[in-house]
Amino acid sequence: MIHTLEEGLALHKLDCLPSEAIPDLALMFLADGCDVLEMAELAGSLPLEHPADVRANFERALALTGRAFPDRIAAAKALKRIYAERGSTGAWSPREAAGALLAQKG
Repeated sequence: MIHTLEEGLALHKLDCLPSEAIPDLALMFLADGCDVLEMAELAGSLPLEHPADVRANFERALALTGRAFPDRIAAAKALKRIYAERGSTGAWSPREAAGALLAQKG
């Protein structure tokens, strides 16, 4: 489950964001004040749509918001920080945090 826009963008950049999570990420953008129609359409997309189409639509919608994906190094560093923070604050166990980091490798 994605908790922040930063996490979702980083996961997408590293090709680790499942296409079925994109509508939830689009909802997060809308809740954050995004008023791009294409993002609203993504928030209501159906699971019947092809995953490649959903990803491409998300990339187009993000471009219309004026935001950009982080580069791969920045995305990896962001996930490292986010997961380490969750492990250190008790939101996740240290094992869960380490497992999430290892799952992003490769």
